[in-house]
Amino acid sequence: MQKPNVLLIMCDQPNASVIETYRGPLHTPNISKMWRLDMPLKDVYDYRVGTKCVDAIRRARKPFMFTCSFNMPHDPNVVPSPYYETIDKNAIRADVSLPCEERYRSELSRAIPALAGEEFLKEFLKIYYASVMLIDDQVGCILDALKKSGEYEHTVIIFTADHGDMAGGHGMFWKSTSAFYEEVVRVPLIVSVPGYEKSMKYYQPVELVDIMPTILELCGLQVPEGIDGRAC
Repeated sequence: MQKPNVLLIMCDQPNASVIETYRGPLHTPNISKMWRLDMPLKDVYDYRVGTKCVDAIRRARKPFMFTCSFNMPHDPNVVPSPYYETIDKNAIRADVSLPCEERYRSELSRAIPALAGEEFLKEFLKIYYASVMLIDDQVGCILDALKKSGEYEHTVIIFTADHGDMAGGHGMFWKSTSAFYEEVVRVPLIVSVPGYEKSMKYYQPVELVDIMPTILELCGLQVPEGIDGRAC
């Protein structure tokens, strides 16, 4: 059987559930670097990453393995036009209903949104959602390139992230918290494997350390002994 290609797509801080000019006592670098990114889309790092991955697929010898690592959605929380304007801030409802334990309320992740107010959190979420949309479009371009190359049905595709983001949960944002809430622990893990059933859900706990041995096993390669992960 033909050894499959492998495409590993990593983004930085998606929430698995999924400032304009704020001036005040919290006007720190944490806030002043949140806004629309004044840069042409073609020059934005994540757009260039997606473009280079598409070019690599077009030129690749088979079998291939690519790791496509996006930065968004991530600090600095900025996003270019037209994505920034796509999200209607007034339609955002920041869910702050989940309780936040007292011991976490002094942390930046909670203290800044609490003091800056709901408008601040909505602006953050506007940028967050727009960043996710930008990444979604780049992933779409990559998958289209795979299909045009004729390798889509022969490629293992893995979409995941290295950690989550509070994204408004418990009235918090970012990952910069010692809280072990689900929003920062749970990450997306979508795996497409040639010949395997589509839309199947796996309900057992897995960790990112399981990705490497899983890829090796799918490619018919030996999994080294003594590693922490296991093939799923």
